Amino acid sequence: TRRSLLNIGLIAQDVAKVYPELVFTGSDGMMGVDYAKLVPPLIGAMQELERQNRGLERQNEDLEHRLMMIERKLGLPQPAASTRLH
Repeated sequence: TRRSLLNIGLIAQDVAKVYPELVFTGSDGMMGVDYAKLVPPLIGAMQELERQNRGLERQNEDLEHRLMMIERKLGLPQPAASTRLH
């Protein structure tokens, strides 16, 4: 049915490889995921990605500045600020 096509979930066996404590086996033998307990690790992963992203943005700004200084020393035309990636 159309409703069954809209269901989204995780494969319990895949989750068990990383977070075995979030997986349970029901009385029918089917494995399931405790989605409520999945929220804290997901938030932690998002926070780590944000930290990494900020670091990469700083590194990119530093490299752009170094490139601009090298281009200036070589007498190359300076591109407009809007053409640099941010």
